[in-house]
Amino acid sequence: MNEINNDEISFDVRKDQAIAFYKKNKKKISNIAFLIILAIAAYFFFKTRQNEARTDAARSLYSAMMNTNTQQALKNLETIAKKSGYTYSDLVKFYGATLYEKNGDPNGAKEVLQRVINETSHPAFKAIAELRLAQLNIDLGSDLEQTESLLKSYTENAASPWQMQAMELLGALQLKKGSKEEAINSFNEIIKSDKSPVDMVTRTKFILATL
Repeated sequence: MNEINNDEISFDVRKDQAIAFYKKNKKKISNIAFLIILAIAAYFFFKTRQNEARTDAARSLYSAMMNTNTQQALKNLETIAKKSGYTYSDLVKFYGATLYEKNGDPNGAKEVLQRVINETSHPAFKAIAELRLAQLNIDLGSDLEQTESLLKSYTENAASPWQMQAMELLGALQLKKGSKEEAINSFNEIIKSDKSPVDMVTRTKFILATL
């Protein structure tokens, strides 16, 4: 029991450090990407805490996340990926992509995300990587037709847990292309859906008010 409590306390400390890091760098880091990675990392930390090797990998991952030196953190992440199993290899790729963005290298981030898509065995990780890659393509104005097809594969699938996240990105892409009416229709779908998070609905209403 004490071991579990100590693990929980230790994680709380790391969580507070991660939140502090996020608040300091929130303008440079994708909110959604960072919080998703933190939540997934926390889940696998608790799920595998009896496994010493994976617990060490989890601790190393959090340590790398606290490192504000981009190049050194990337080196640390590569080391973790080589020594750890597929789960942590995927997690460090996600964070590595964030660091590439922070370092002004979106193409480097895209390459890392594409590796996750091609190599991961976790469907959720693949979906997160695809949506993050879509967001990067929209920001860069690159591969928009291919990105639109990908997003529609999510928005047209009512069973997908990522449907509304993809709808929000689709609306942004349509605005990028100058398709205002299509974008308005996409944003209205978000407002009408009971699957949309409250903050997404609020954000969408604000965007619609400016169109």
